[in-house]
This record gives sequence, C-alpha cells and structure tokens, in this order.
Amino acid sequence: MNTSYSREFAIQGMSCVMRVEKALRRVPGVEAASINLATELATVHAGPEVSDAELVQVVASAGFKANRQAARAKPAKPARAWPDGWPVAMAALGLLNPIVAGAAMAFSSVSLVSNSLLLKRWSPDNSQS
Repeated sequence: MNTSYSREFAIQGMSCVMRVEKALRRVPGVEAASINLATELATVHAGPEVSDAELVQVVASAGFKANRQAARAKPAKPARAWPDGWPVAMAALGLLNPIVAGAAMAFSSVSLVSNSLLLKRWSPDNSQS
C-alpha cells in the first residue's frame, strides 16, 4: 500500500513556480507538488521517507526560502444563502414590506464586506492565542 502525506510549505520571495515545482517533483518519494504563486504556498504529496528538511533544502537550492506550515488554515465556511434570498422571496410574495427587504439585503451586504475585510487581515501567526 502506497501511503503519501500532504505537506504545506510557505515559500518566500518566489518568482518562478515551475522551477520550484520541478525541483520538488525530482525528489524521490514525491508523488505530486503544486504551487500557488498568489499565496506563496507549496503543497507536496510525498511518502513518509521524504523529510521536511529535505524538501526545504530542495527549495533553497532552487533559490528560495521555505518554511513548513505549522497548521493548515481552516477553509472558509461557505456563505449561507438565506440572508440573501429570504427578503426578496418574502417581498415578492407580499409577505414583507419592500423597504424592510431592502434593509435586510443592505445589512447582509455590509456584513459580507466587513467579514471579507477581516479575513483579508487574518494570518495564521496572530490566530494562535
């Protein structure tokens, strides 16, 4: 049975995704490697025989600095549909005053934007309390 583990590394100052991906994929035991340039994260699927230090060294040989991510960020929860949909449906059925429906929609939009701005400032370093 072939067991591989997913590991995530933060890569600083990365400018060439292909150079880092190729270097990681050449390591014996690495099954897959993918890089996200926007987040500067590398995800590596490798067997237990491949050490984190070896992968960090390979990234360093490609000219960049890598750090193992201590913990993966939890995926964002999907937005609930009911805050956006219920006011319109209720107003269309004549069960809710359109002004109240508009206010509910405005509140939903303000809430969404404010949460997005908070998420933009979030980093794994300041979430550990």
